[in-house]
Amino acid sequence: MIAGMGQHGKAFADSTLAAGRPVISIATSAQRKLAKGHIPLERDATEPDAWRNIAVETAKALVLTLPSNAANLTALSAVLKTLKPAEKLVGHAQNPLTIHVALEDGQTRNAFLENEEALKPFPGCEVRPYSVSELIARRFFSEVPVHARARALGHRRLHMVFAGRGPVNQALILQFLKICPAYGFDMPKLSLVSEEPENWHDELLNDYPGIETLAEFDLAVWHKKYAHPAADDLKRIEDGGAVTSIFVDLGEGEHNAVAARLLRAFCRRESVWRAPTYFQARRGANLAHFFDETGDAIPDPIQPLSSAETVCTLTAIDGTDDREARQVHTAYRQERRDSNGAAALPWEQLTETHRAASRRAADYQPVLEESLSAAREERSTGPASLAAETRSDETTLRTALEHASWCNERILAGWRFGSSRDDERMFHPDLPEATGTSATATRPGSQLDMQ
Repeated sequence: MIAGMGQHGKAFADSTLAAGRPVISIATSAQRKLAKGHIPLERDATEPDAWRNIAVETAKALVLTLPSNAANLTALSAVLKTLKPAEKLVGHAQNPLTIHVALEDGQTRNAFLENEEALKPFPGCEVRPYSVSELIARRFFSEVPVHARARALGHRRLHMVFAGRGPVNQALILQFLKICPAYGFDMPKLSLVSEEPENWHDELLNDYPGIETLAEFDLAVWHKKYAHPAADDLKRIEDGGAVTSIFVDLGEGEHNAVAARLLRAFCRRESVWRAPTYFQARRGANLAHFFDETGDAIPDPIQPLSSAETVCTLTAIDGTDDREARQVHTAYRQERRDSNGAAALPWEQLTETHRAASRRAADYQPVLEESLSAAREERSTGPASLAAETRSDETTLRTALEHASWCNERILAGWRFGSSRDDERMFHPDLPEATGTSATATRPGSQLDMQ
């Protein structure tokens, strides 16, 4: 069952129908039947009456993909009121009904993940929050080796430019910081370009208090939509380090492809920011007419990020696509056979918070392997006088980098250093102690200092 038939809802319906599964969709306006097996219903999913007489408890899954966080949470409340009588979920103890609720706001989603009662409201029912923007961000960094590209160009730091304050750019920032620790790079730089960059920056600091310890920030004003920032701002930002990638996401309903092309044309004229530009495509239309150049040989191509049609599938949000994360968790359990904590439970019994930690570790693996390869090459070709700390064995380096990535994730989730662990106050003794200490300081030797 799918509540909400906007771009995301229709993508979920299309992919589910294509897999041969029937779909009941609920929307406030009339819908056309998409294919055989599709039953469209015209109802307001935020009203309890909408869920009566449609036997939600018989569904394999329910996806709430309404236009806002508030609407999805209201619809969730309405569904749970309908399901609460215990007899409706008899027989679901081993196969719980899963309700997938779209929460694009990272803070709301994190708070939900920390609330076990919200995730398992009663026996036979599980609630799993998801974010389409996060799915897009995770796919991008799994497919585009930004670290290897920066290293090949001789960059000493990763410098990402985010033009526009759209939800995908927000998700890209968070995903990048989780997987950015790498051998041989200085602290990364994030340049925020929007009509009010100071407000954007302040909001990030407010929502993620430790984020300023993970990256250096720069700001530039984008005075007009589809125009360009001031030339002096562009040059000032590049003075802080060559740009690695540019991301354009102005927000819902904006023409990101047009903005991306205009921005690149201006940057070429000013001879700055010669880096690939990626924009958030709002629809799955043919975008070929936007591109006059493609290929890795071009220093500044324009390319679309994944669209909703490619990431909005049931397998992407129900755990089917979590093969690498499951493998990470299996290895974790084998290493800690004597542990009986919540993190050592079988995957099916894990909280969503612990599953997210395994996903982060799986997402980080390609970056980790690239760093280890770079360190091996440096040791084999470096001068004999290379400092001893840069010759640390691979196991130590692997441990340090994995710990740095883990630190970044915990800091973004609101955790901070404490002399002893306190889950209620979110203190952990393994996090960087000083406020100004960055878990991403990973130039040679710094990993050991950080540990």
